[in-house]
Amino acid sequence: MDLIAESVNNVDAVRTLADAIGLQDYNPWGPDVGQYLDRVESQLGRLNNKATGLATAADLGIPRHLSFSAPAVIRPQVPLHLTGRPDYFPEYPNYISPQELSFVSLPDGYFCDFSSGPLTITPDGKTVLRDYSSHHSQLVYYYEVSVGRLLAQARYVDGTVMPIADDARPTNYCHWMLDWLPRLAALGDTVRRADFFVAVCSLNAPYQRESLRMCGIDPNRIIELGPFETIRAKRLVVPDDFDTWKTHPAHKAAPWTIDYLHSKLGMSALLDGRAGARRPEKIYISRRDASWRRVLNDDELIKHLEGKGYTVITPGELPLAEQIASFARAKRIISLHGAGLANVAFCSPDCSLIEIFPRNRGTPAFCVLAAAVGCSYLTYVSDDVVAGGRADVDDIMLDVDDFMDRCGPYL
Repeated sequence: MDLIAESVNNVDAVRTLADAIGLQDYNPWGPDVGQYLDRVESQLGRLNNKATGLATAADLGIPRHLSFSAPAVIRPQVPLHLTGRPDYFPEYPNYISPQELSFVSLPDGYFCDFSSGPLTITPDGKTVLRDYSSHHSQLVYYYEVSVGRLLAQARYVDGTVMPIADDARPTNYCHWMLDWLPRLAALGDTVRRADFFVAVCSLNAPYQRESLRMCGIDPNRIIELGPFETIRAKRLVVPDDFDTWKTHPAHKAAPWTIDYLHSKLGMSALLDGRAGARRPEKIYISRRDASWRRVLNDDELIKHLEGKGYTVITPGELPLAEQIASFARAKRIISLHGAGLANVAFCSPDCSLIEIFPRNRGTPAFCVLAAAVGCSYLTYVSDDVVAGGRADVDDIMLDVDDFMDRCGPYL
């Protein structure tokens, strides 16, 4: 078969390779991508970069530095399902939180944003560290890109570089806040040093730069990597969770994650002059600025909720500090499932969250996050789903009278 062009993303590359070997039952986003690519390699062999090896850090004797240890069990209160338990919620939620975080430190190590995924390469340029790279790392053998050329063109950074961008692309607010940003916690106050740099993909939203500033990263210490761009760092520090597939970023909910977000972003937001103003205690999170997964009769719902003392918040229209402060001050939150609920990480234990879902699609991710901060949690499921092309972008028409009746005691 022909090599895959640079312009093809990693998911479509997996599809192409799966078709080439007749693989039918697979998920190009799922946790078993590495196994599918093992099958591809066994049938097709290595078509490019044949001299580039794949190995784990342990295989090469590279030490692993532990920042946080002891896995934690998140035990949410059994959620109150106002319209019955959705199929995608377990009967008795009980989640293992991946509290552990470690990293490897490579003098003169290489890092590449290879096909929208992290690729960590040893200083000699011969080996990809599979457990510190994307779970699509085997695609290196099927793209028409020469690893040797990438390494020869690598930009040298005279300092410590920590990449935080994984292969969940395009990133959204939830991935950024709950997965990418907390990786900085591994190095503590080292991130404030003038010779420390953070490597990310191209940034496309103001909250990304603002949150990095809150964490102590100056704009001149942000390295944005485009597709297949490569750096070589005097010291490359890579966290170990790039290849750990998760059903949703909020499932992390590790105590160290919550502590880090509170100490860096939460405190900064509450000290911000604008965000420090008096905030409403009851908020409805609207997705009226979104182009998909919306409450189509949002105006009708808002009219009823305003009568109960709720204020409408559209997170995407607010500066980051105001978003965070709005959730931190709230006692009652109502929202359709969406990335803005990552801000539940900043809520107080006396807050309650009612999350609205379409019947056909959802995740208990924010139930876990609510449990991590001590919030009470309720679900309301809408059966009136308006198809949007695929299940995760479907809109809903909410039965507002039924919603207000069922939720009445909790508003």
